[in-house]
Amino acid sequence: MSDSLQVPAPDLGAAAVSAQRRATLTPGSLGQTAAWVEALAALRRSPGSPVTPTAPTLVVFAADHGITLRQVTAESPAESARLAGQLAASEGTTGRLAARAGVRIDVTDVGLTADETPPDVRADRVRAGSEPIDIADALTLDEVARAIQIGRDTADRLISGGADLFLTGLCGVGVDVSAAALASHLTGMEPIEVSGRGTGVDDAGWCRRAAAVRDARYRLSTGSGDAATLLRVAGGTDLAALTGFILQAALSGVPTMVDDVPTVVAAVLAHRFAPGAERYTLVPGPRAEIVHGRLLGLLGIDTLSSLDLGTGLALPSLLLLPLLLAATTAVDTAPDEPGPNRLATAIDDWDRALF
Repeated sequence: MSDSLQVPAPDLGAAAVSAQRRATLTPGSLGQTAAWVEALAALRRSPGSPVTPTAPTLVVFAADHGITLRQVTAESPAESARLAGQLAASEGTTGRLAARAGVRIDVTDVGLTADETPPDVRADRVRAGSEPIDIADALTLDEVARAIQIGRDTADRLISGGADLFLTGLCGVGVDVSAAALASHLTGMEPIEVSGRGTGVDDAGWCRRAAAVRDARYRLSTGSGDAATLLRVAGGTDLAALTGFILQAALSGVPTMVDDVPTVVAAVLAHRFAPGAERYTLVPGPRAEIVHGRLLGLLGIDTLSSLDLGTGLALPSLLLLPLLLAATTAVDTAPDEPGPNRLATAIDDWDRALF
């Protein structure tokens, strides 16, 4: 990948114009969401233009992971294809919530093992599944490169179609194990600290997960630390595709929301390919997993809110999105000047906790 990738810098002037427009509203009316509006305005880089996203799009990459052979998950590997198809049909909790919020859904099969790609899912398989990361490389470097390019092409296609804010997710049983191994390596946390129970494995399953993460972490530590190598050793086609997607969205100046550990891992790897990509990464809220905060520390970013928005594929982002859209709409539709009845002696900012 080229070393000359340049991520556009946010426009602080656009943020200032947005802040001036917000000042015509009732003082303090948007609370903490005011900062979201100005952040989005800076990322838009178009002073005076509307900030409210008009075509938010949920992008999901689906793949199977060979590590599921070790019985480290609570679901059957067959769930990957079923859930991908369900989501593409706007069914299930995430699908219905996205449809209600007017969020487009784009699902791509980059590595499922099912005989056929589910209906309504875009078929672009790099390979069927990946290798078990405890004993073998997940992918080859050529497969990593192809998956990254699929992600970049997906971003270009959707941006050309008008998408202006992305929500993201990964649909693959076992992806959390790969992400845990990568997170352990990236943050320096011990494998046992990042090996959660996923969606609910029993004690024996948790022990197998911890062992798989430990062995994959050891294999990661013996190779090069560049992002492509990390994806080759312990990633998967879905993680690689999402990394490429986040990278290309940032290069195009379009913000991307990530919420769980696997999607944040992809954001960290995108940053390694192109420092500055993290400027276009939005995280809705904190997670219970300590490693989530450690990964955000690597990116040097904070969550948009302090709300614990739960778990589920893109659910935190979908739950926060209405607040984000409401805040931006309030500023976009604000009057050009303050209300005529405001006295010249009035002030706009003060410490409300005191008086």
